[in-house]
Amino acid sequence: VAAPGKVSCVMLTYGRLGIPSQQIMIEESVQSFLQQTDIDCELIIVNDCKSQQVRYSHPRVRVFNTLKRFDTLGEKLNFAVSHAKGEYLMVWDDDDISLPHRIEIARNNIEACNGYYNPRGYWYVDQSGTWSWTHVTGYCVMASMFTKELFDRVGGADHIIGYASTLDGTLVQGSGGALNRSQRTPIEQWSYI
Repeated sequence: VAAPGKVSCVMLTYGRLGIPSQQIMIEESVQSFLQQTDIDCELIIVNDCKSQQVRYSHPRVRVFNTLKRFDTLGEKLNFAVSHAKGEYLMVWDDDDISLPHRIEIARNNIEACNGYYNPRGYWYVDQSGTWSWTHVTGYCVMASMFTKELFDRVGGADHIIGYASTLDGTLVQGSGGALNRSQRTPIEQWSYI
């Protein structure tokens, strides 16, 4: 049973515009958001590169261009979350692609995970274009969903230093779970590249 409520996806970006190989990444990432099967969601883009202005016109996409660069990724994430309208949060990386069922699968699994769903699995494409699914997946927080209530309860991201590892560990502890990178979601439910 899917958890009710809006999902806020947050994209933190810096300096992706003006370089074709970089700009295409953010464009593909936004497009993968717009192709989600679950449409009760919004994408919040936070850009703190004052020499570049991100613009996107779609009712489910909101862009915040700031004149000041954030001191830390944690501060930038907190800013994005402060503008989130959803009860559920997902980090939506500006250089990755999500398959159309990513939000739907996460929403269907979050309640059973005490507010932090992390699939612990994703596909990886190396520089030669080779696809991998047997690699060590690391923390995989970029493919996760967590509740805004849990994010607030653990104090947000002010303390974040090593972004992925610190955020993942904090959310695992806050949800009462144990950090176990060996527990992967079945590959047919993976949705993150």
